Amino acid sequence: MPRIYSLTEQGFRLPFSLRGKGDLEFVDADNIPKIFWPDGNWNIPANLWMLKLFHDGHSRLNGGGTLATYANQLAPILRYVWLNRLELHKLTDKRFEAFMTSIRGEQHAGAAGIPKRNEDTVIAVGRRSLDFLGFVGKLYNGASGIGTHERIKAEKREHKIQSGGSSYGVTSTVIKTYWHHHSFPEPSGPKKRNAIATVDIRRLKSAVQQASTSSYIKKRRYVMLLLLEITGGRRSEVGSLTVAAIYEALKMKEPLLELKSVKQGGNKTAKRFIPITRTDLKFIIEFIEKNRSIIVRNKLPKEKDHGFLLISERTGEPLKCNTLTQEVRSLRLAAGITGRAHPHMFRHRFITKMFVSFITSHEIKDKEEFRSRILNFDHYKSKILEYTGQKRLESLEHYIDLSFDEYFEIDRINKRVRETLDIEAVKRALEQLRTDLDNGLEHEAIKPRIDSILN
Repeated sequence: MPRIYSLTEQGFRLPFSLRGKGDLEFVDADNIPKIFWPDGNWNIPANLWMLKLFHDGHSRLNGGGTLATYANQLAPILRYVWLNRLELHKLTDKRFEAFMTSIRGEQHAGAAGIPKRNEDTVIAVGRRSLDFLGFVGKLYNGASGIGTHERIKAEKREHKIQSGGSSYGVTSTVIKTYWHHHSFPEPSGPKKRNAIATVDIRRLKSAVQQASTSSYIKKRRYVMLLLLEITGGRRSEVGSLTVAAIYEALKMKEPLLELKSVKQGGNKTAKRFIPITRTDLKFIIEFIEKNRSIIVRNKLPKEKDHGFLLISERTGEPLKCNTLTQEVRSLRLAAGITGRAHPHMFRHRFITKMFVSFITSHEIKDKEEFRSRILNFDHYKSKILEYTGQKRLESLEHYIDLSFDEYFEIDRINKRVRETLDIEAVKRALEQLRTDLDNGLEHEAIKPRIDSILN
């Protein structure tokens, strides 16, 4: 299904205010979604809402950022009212309930029986739709029409988020509100943030040779996997790496690779520096000088190199975030990996390895000691935040369990426990058989139980 929006072009600007002499003041406004109805006509209420979000300071980084996410979440309600010839500002509770039922029932194209959206995505679409419908209600009727006793019967709920901390504990919280409607499904629960296994990284690298259609694609994939592994960068951060940053790192006595940090709030970006070895730098530079240079020469206008490291073989333009995800997926399929493998799992792996390093170097014995020690190691704490580009230490809390699982090889221990339990179960079954034989139980009654134990 085609998208119902396109983004404003690079260099696009909007009038913002009038100066003292009546001159217009403009602001940069690239990457704002321009929204259309399914028939191609301009969608005025949706675009007014986008302008509001833009002026509220929501992110437009990396192909539209938060605004693009909201535009995608808005698409189902816009298609629904258009197909059913409804008016947004007159939508009733029954109609909204029917809309939620319709999106829950949608299935993947060509994959019968597989839902198009999981529960959390359905809830996100529902909440965003209510936000938008409330805006439209005020626009047309002067009141949102969304509330416990309103046209659409939804309620506002609160969620507290720890927003800061110190060596002495949490110092502040942020209260966020969100919509709830009786038609929403139950949330699927906390997401598992599993790190990619070392063996799966090896398998992805082994698949590069057979899955690549050219020597350029092959080398770029090796470089991409290397950068995901050693930087802990988000896919947009890895995609934003520049050739200049690689050469700058090589000049340093102790090389540090400059990485752009996203998710800093609004349209803010920051920089962080990741330790990198000369061996890895030389491998990347070989890619730049022997592979990338050919694409730049053949695909880009003379002296118009944009400077991004990972580029398309077909166009010479920087790779998009989704392309990195698709690349890892292609390699996962080629490698025959049945579990999950995507770029962000490399980030989980990077953070987990940092914690494992801390546990190893300080001979920490349990999780509680680790929590206590790390809260009082301000230098190490700041280094974790610096290397990962996270804003709060609390956001790293879930990596503690992953780190201890790896350090103490919990999977191996769990397997041994399971084997011990199986052996004990067999012993108990045999003892019970002996008891039954002693009590004169017939052979025909015992035979199925013997077969069950052996199998």
